[in-house]
Amino acid sequence: MTATEIDPSFLLISDREMYVHRDLSLAEALGDGFVYRRIKNMLADPLLRPLLELLENGATSYEGALKLKGRGFLETRSMIARRGPFKEDEFQYVLLTDEACSYAHRWLFGRAEGPEPDLDPAESLLKAIRRYLVVDAGSGIVVGRDVLEVAIDFDDMNVLGRLIHLDYGLRQLSDPGFSDPVSEADWMEARAYWSGADSADRVGAAIVSFDTSELP
Repeated sequence: MTATEIDPSFLLISDREMYVHRDLSLAEALGDGFVYRRIKNMLADPLLRPLLELLENGATSYEGALKLKGRGFLETRSMIARRGPFKEDEFQYVLLTDEACSYAHRWLFGRAEGPEPDLDPAESLLKAIRRYLVVDAGSGIVVGRDVLEVAIDFDDMNVLGRLIHLDYGLRQLSDPGFSDPVSEADWMEARAYWSGADSADRVGAAIVSFDTSELP
């Protein structure tokens, strides 16, 4: 799976240095009304975006994962690859805690008073997040087990080569090698198989990269 050209509205998920672009993109996509103001308020919480990315996409940036870990919202687990070129190698993946899920649900199901009560800012934000797989701001990514299983199935070095060990801050594969690109359609089909509950609203699985170097 290769990084693709991303619609400007996707920049709402970027990190601090991208805030200006994110706000401009939100304004273009949503106008300057209640939904826009509510989403800006949601994104001001530094934990919410990576938390929703892990809930919806099963992956987030290393920087986002560190924020969640610092709050006690993440646990780490290990698994041994059972197939592919890295068979018998150990990989780390992450799990959200019950507290993390409760935190996200308070945001998602909390109704804000506004002049347009029928609009759902939380769903607008989730739809945007479902349009990509993960954002790599340049330091790598962390993933849940279902995303890791799909990456191993496809021998997807575009994912495996970006994986960071959350406890040590090092890439999990020192020499990930290369593999053929995986289409977004194939990725989403495999992810639905492994997760059992992938959103029917998902329309993309691209990796958005703000890194200046070439990654696998």
